[in-house]
Amino acid sequence: EEVNEKFNDIKTIYHMCQTSLYEKAVASNTAYFPQTFHQDGKFTHATATPSKLIATANHFYKSTKGEWICVELDRVALEQLGIVTVFESARPVGDIDTDDSWKDAVFPHVFGGLPLHVKVGRPLNVQRAE
Repeated sequence: EEVNEKFNDIKTIYHMCQTSLYEKAVASNTAYFPQTFHQDGKFTHATATPSKLIATANHFYKSTKGEWICVELDRVALEQLGIVTVFESARPVGDIDTDDSWKDAVFPHVFGGLPLHVKVGRPLNVQRAE
């Protein structure tokens, strides 16, 4: 609780996802869930610092083929839908663990899928370093 109080003023967070999976969720009028949602503890990884997205992509998703987008999320809109965001230490994504560069970092974890049929944000293109 005390950790999360420090982040109450952060209203916008970002989630990076494969464009094809995002578009599939939008087309089917369902929520988007990352492929590792259940394995990761039933939450969606996010960041409050968009400048960390490229490093995150290169660490966790370098071997994943395809294009990516970043979805800008409104925490208040998510909470109004009953989707809670908790700021916690960095956690693995699927089978890929964090490294020392994340040991003191705190990230927003969205406990639920992203209801993309509801306007909670906007997609942004993400360019990965190769």
